[in-house]
Amino acid sequence: MRDLALMRPNRFRSDLDLVVNTEDENGLARVLGSLEARRNRHGGFRVRIDKWRFDVWSLSSTWAFKHGYVKPERGFEDLPSTTFFTWDAVVYGVDTGILYFRPGVVDADEYLADLLSGVLEINLEPNPNPIGNVIRALRLVQEQPTRELGERLTQYAVRTLGGAVGDSRLLTEGRPSRRILAANTGVPLETVEMVGAFLMLASRNERSRFRFPRLQYPLGL
Repeated sequence: MRDLALMRPNRFRSDLDLVVNTEDENGLARVLGSLEARRNRHGGFRVRIDKWRFDVWSLSSTWAFKHGYVKPERGFEDLPSTTFFTWDAVVYGVDTGILYFRPGVVDADEYLADLLSGVLEINLEPNPNPIGNVIRALRLVQEQPTRELGERLTQYAVRTLGGAVGDSRLLTEGRPSRRILAANTGVPLETVEMVGAFLMLASRNERSRFRFPRLQYPLGL
């Protein structure tokens, strides 16, 4: 939904998330078994059909619902409250044709205005993959020079990355140090380079938000 709203569906390379309103997890598994579905690492089902990849979940097994961070009192209306990013907080009801948004966003125009503002922010902080979400944020903010990380997301990224790849000083001391860090930790050099540039620039940033200077730090992404 995010990529459709940004008018770039041809650049979509991820999976499609489908949520089914059922409490019968075994029944859902039987139906998806006919499509050779496999369990993904977070308890949903991974299905591949031609070039498309789908992650399918029952409503109650959605991670934030299952772990009690969000209460599914209104069913699909509460689903946008479960995403890590504000940009991802939109759900389309295939059977109803209704768009659901996170609290505070009243319609599609307001959601689109939030996207076009270029500021990516945290919607729900608890998540099962902190380092993965931060790396995804840095990739998103690299795509266009106007993209920024909001205040909460900038602070979250610094905290998460500073502790995830070891001594953050090595990340900002130059390429040789980053190569050593990549070799010692097993973290891909491309990721270490991106994280190092982010932490170095964020430490110099006087604003609460963070913007990647794309031309200066292309990072090969």
